[in-house]
Amino acid sequence: PFMKSSLLWDSDINVEGVSEQYSHKTKDTHLQLVLGQFMVDEINPGEDIILYAYQGIIEQNTQFGKFKVALAYYDFSNHEDPNSVSTAGGSNNTGSEVKIFDVIAQWSEKINGKNLTLFGEYAKNTGDLASGQADLDTAWDVGISYGESGEKFGDWELGYNYRVVQTEAVFEPFMDSNTNLGTTNFRGYKISGALGLRKGIKVKTSYYNTRVERGTKNDISIFQTDLMFKF
Repeated sequence: PFMKSSLLWDSDINVEGVSEQYSHKTKDTHLQLVLGQFMVDEINPGEDIILYAYQGIIEQNTQFGKFKVALAYYDFSNHEDPNSVSTAGGSNNTGSEVKIFDVIAQWSEKINGKNLTLFGEYAKNTGDLASGQADLDTAWDVGISYGESGEKFGDWELGYNYRVVQTEAVFEPFMDSNTNLGTTNFRGYKISGALGLRKGIKVKTSYYNTRVERGTKNDISIFQTDLMFKF
């Protein structure tokens, strides 16, 4: 139910829990409040990891395009328990708290009949971090996309984004599994292109290029093509 990006959320993540939503619309303004309580880990011997999520969203139509801003706080309760390791995958628990303050800003407008979108995101883990990790708590992402695909044959879309994700900035098991092989501590970019084959079907090709943000040099390049269906 949240406004989200792959900086914090992989597209395949589905969590169990409940959410509450409030929405109010006027002519050019849409306000939303979204709350959520989700079970992340209940199998391992440590304390259950429970996600308490809070997000406020404002969407404003103007003569200069559509602006959308979201403020969120994600509290992964009990993550600091060393015996609590998410069943979603990712690396072992470092013993740090994960309490993320997140801001997303997006602007979009029709240019020559196609959508142009500029976006940015900033995330900071405000929890108490494990020893030696205190300055590794920040992630950010900026990008651009143009076009749209998946509505009919021949539709196309191009995109580019650059991001930095420090070691303790995000909840690693939930982040995009393709960028940097699904691990934190990197900086790099993604270039993508998509072509519509028919309504609800498109082929997308992406190139990921990342390197270690801190530590021993390790460059990762991934070229990936996906056939995507939307029902």
